[in-house]
Amino acid sequence: MIRCKNGALYTGIATDYLQRWWQHYSGTGAKYVRNVGFEKPAFLQQFPDKSAAMQEENYIKRQDKMYKEEMVKSDLNLLNKHPEMPRLEWIRKEWTGEPLW
Repeated sequence: MIRCKNGALYTGIATDYLQRWWQHYSGTGAKYVRNVGFEKPAFLQQFPDKSAAMQEENYIKRQDKMYKEEMVKSDLNLLNKHPEMPRLEWIRKEWTGEPLW
């Protein structure tokens, strides 16, 4: 999930989350995010395969904002468990395809 400038949490899946975040940040991602603006990465979770990721994405999209906000704060969020993961400061430096770790 990414937090948009209007406070919304946009949910999607990607095989390369860094590239996808860069696309949203640079204005070449989803139309919704282009219209309301990218603020920062908010939630990251890994899945064993695309099918599992799509099932979870569909489930999350049906939930209310309060549920999504709790997910952002939860231990499921890899951004909370691994502070060394790239944050907005890294994305602003222009994504190069090479992670920092």
